Amino acid sequence: MTGIQKRSFALAGLLLATGVFALMTTSQAAVRKTEVYLEEKAPASVKGYSMVPGQPGGMRYSYKMDKSTYDVLKPFGIVARQYTDGARLFDAVLITSDTHESFHDPKICFSSQGWTFGDARTEEVDVPGRGKIPFTVVQMIGPMGKAIAAYTYKGPNGFVAEPKRLQMDMFRETLFGRKPMDSTFYRFMPTTPGVGLDDLKNFIKAYMIAAHDSSGGYF
Repeated sequence: MTGIQKRSFALAGLLLATGVFALMTTSQAAVRKTEVYLEEKAPASVKGYSMVPGQPGGMRYSYKMDKSTYDVLKPFGIVARQYTDGARLFDAVLITSDTHESFHDPKICFSSQGWTFGDARTEEVDVPGRGKIPFTVVQMIGPMGKAIAAYTYKGPNGFVAEPKRLQMDMFRETLFGRKPMDSTFYRFMPTTPGVGLDDLKNFIKAYMIAAHDSSGGYF
């Protein structure tokens, strides 16, 4: 083995050790938010839409995810709310965490609920004041018949449409010794028959503006 090869292996080992140490120390130092904190930051209403309250819980959420979802993802918390304008109903879910392991491909969860998938593509939603946000848009068939859903992630480098991209961004932060940044998964879905992509995009625009304002930029 040449001297250059030895030095290269030594450097690679040092970088790996540094990354592992940073991952351990920054994770220990991070302050995890609570679900109540997330509920307080999430929008209680969206322009033209009011939240459908759940019971128990009042105005904190419309429904709760099952325990198995919490056990698998181990997030700070999950905020699941539905919003209506009297004619249409939209479902919005926020999942926030500071570890990449909390952000799985949402198709796994949908599949476990009886949904099968058709086309999936990336679409940009131009949100006033926030710019163009990439979303993965999926067509599905399941318990409600045909449906459409859109999801995105906000991480260390802004919004990305794929979980693997977010996971790499989060790992890169810890590899270079930076404190893990809170990241969030956003999922939107109309639950009223006949509501299409244009209506969904308009709701997403209104929601993303409301979420930014209600959370002081956190969401």
